Amino acid sequence: MPEFGVKDVVSRGVHHCPIREGDILALAKELGYTKGYEHQERGHHLTRRNLKIAVYQVYAHPPSAAAEFVTVGRADTWIVQADIDVAQGNNPAEVQRATQDLLRLQNDLSSYIDLRTVRDELR
Repeated sequence: MPEFGVKDVVSRGVHHCPIREGDILALAKELGYTKGYEHQERGHHLTRRNLKIAVYQVYAHPPSAAAEFVTVGRADTWIVQADIDVAQGNNPAEVQRATQDLLRLQNDLSSYIDLRTVRDELR
């Protein structure tokens, strides 16, 4: 029996807002934010129809350090992220179809990697 309140996939809204001019870091500083670190994702982005898979490692560079970027976590750890864009997120049929596509991908890759919903890290 499924656990109450636990979903097979994570759904999140995304809003794209282009910055046409100015400096976003200067604006953040003006709003009282300080830069904690800079990070890079190094890897690969793969697409097939509306399915997007990213396979990457995360590197961090603290602002006070003179050293190069270093891998966050273990050097042999890779993040595999699968996303599907749903044009109408309020359409239950589209959301269900996208969920089934992600679950099918999870099943297809199950002998290679553990592709599962990450809940706590997204909060």
